[in-house]
Amino acid sequence: MESSGFHLAIVKNKYFQMKSQIPFENKKK
Repeated sequence: MESSGFHLAIVKNKYFQMKSQIPFENKKK
């Protein structure tokens, strides 16, 4: 159970990074 919670934290962190990169990509175009 603890490992699944740790995995969820990693997924949330990656999702947050992807979300913050979206406006960055739009500014490039």
